[in-house]
Amino acid sequence: MININALMAFQSIVQEGSASAAAAKLGMSNPSVSRHIHALEHQLKLKLFHRTRRRLILTEEGARFFAETERILRNLSSLPAIARDIRNATSQSLRVIAMPRQASSIVSPAVAEISATYPDLKLSLDVFRRSKLDEWIEGRSFDVGFGTFPITQDHVDIYPLIRSQVMVAMANDDPLADKDVITAADLSERGQIAFPRGTIPRRQTDEMMQSAGSEPNYVLETSDFTFACRQCIDAGKLFLTDPVSALTFGDALVCRPLWTRRWIQFGAFFPAGSRRNAAIDALVAATERICTSLVERGLAEALGPQVKREI
Repeated sequence: MININALMAFQSIVQEGSASAAAAKLGMSNPSVSRHIHALEHQLKLKLFHRTRRRLILTEEGARFFAETERILRNLSSLPAIARDIRNATSQSLRVIAMPRQASSIVSPAVAEISATYPDLKLSLDVFRRSKLDEWIEGRSFDVGFGTFPITQDHVDIYPLIRSQVMVAMANDDPLADKDVITAADLSERGQIAFPRGTIPRRQTDEMMQSAGSEPNYVLETSDFTFACRQCIDAGKLFLTDPVSALTFGDALVCRPLWTRRWIQFGAFFPAGSRRNAAIDALVAATERICTSLVERGLAEALGPQVKREI
């Protein structure tokens, strides 16, 4: 078991810039901080710092370890405040996670709505890539999450809300914007932006193109949804997304239907068996209202109870 004090010493050195400053922050002696770091490196079998006469400088391994554990370390530092709030019953806290696609178009307005209803609510929101989903679920360090389905991990309860049709996103002045339907031949000729190999969207795109008898032509790969959409606007690229996600970019980005109907599903998910308080229920209800408005605008379809049981 990793010593919490060692992790906090590591975090403080990175944040404060030196072992002496970390020791002062934590109320430890300099030798004590040094012992914690040596013990942590021994346990992890990693060299976390380059040691000079004046400074400790993060190694590449140390930087990667800090990046992966920063969320956990941040939560550790907030434990005293959480305990104080529980003792005093002064406020509620809500930890929200969201995948990037709908963070702006759906989750952000829902958060704004409940923030007005619960002015004392302490809310944190982390936007994460799907590749990090396992870490969040295993850590159970969230109260409610929002993202695209399918979610196949164990230890999570899911609540699908809507589905939106996969379309081709492009700049509003793109020549293909005049077409009613974008064909596989169009995508092969022009090329498209794709997510990296091994991701669910990439596998779905590969299968869709192959089923149409067309060779995929990927001119750019990126794991960043926002960057892909900006490339459509700024560089005239094409990218498969849905009209709900594209709302973030306003009129600069338009979506045109594909020759085949494919869907992106969106909903909420929770740590399995977790207790839900009034703030969580209010956020989910606000999200549902926003989803209903998207359905009324013709941008999505509601997922009824039967669909929810099947996913």
